[in-house]
Amino acid sequence: MRYVLDTHAAIWWVEDEPRLGGRARAALGKLGGEDLVISDVTLSELARFLQTKKIRVSGDLLFVLEAFAQRFQVQAVSSWIAWLAETYEWTHRDPADRHILETAEFLGLPLVTVDAAITPFAPSAGVAVVW
Repeated sequence: MRYVLDTHAAIWWVEDEPRLGGRARAALGKLGGEDLVISDVTLSELARFLQTKKIRVSGDLLFVLEAFAQRFQVQAVSSWIAWLAETYEWTHRDPADRHILETAEFLGLPLVTVDAAITPFAPSAGVAVVW
């Protein structure tokens, strides 16, 4: 099984953060990096968190970002994903959330998230949520 991870889920997975949901932790624990997918938008979000010190780490921030990316399969936001993400009949306008959700729909994979905006909408996009 493969999964798409929302930004917080990917960060919490790498950091072994207890806030990662039990079902998600159990599912991901059986997999290697080739089965864990993130949207390239996740890298942009993480870069912003590192730059603004919302996430504090020591060392070279670019190295940290690259090491993070190496833990996952990074799915580029294609023209299809970008277009379809904007066609959702969804009041939530965050482009990162839309691209991450559409990445899961486009790949036909469940999404690991606890995001309060994404979780209730995901089933209408045909995406199963694991947490």
